Amino acid sequence: MLIEYVLLAISGDHRDVEASRVLTAIITKLEKLQEKKLDVQNNVRINQWSKFLWSQQKHTKFLV
Repeated sequence: MLIEYVLLAISGDHRDVEASRVLTAIITKLEKLQEKKLDVQNNVRINQWSKFLWSQQKHTKFLV
């Protein structure tokens, strides 16, 4: 799932600059969370595949 961001344009107002900094910090945190989410999904897939292979090995021993 992709995350889309909308950034405010920086004008001469000090509050806009601060808001931009806050938004940039939030976006950085969201991007890191997205990376962690993808890592976790990948680890879950690997774990499930390993369990499947392990169970297949156990079942084939009984069939032979």
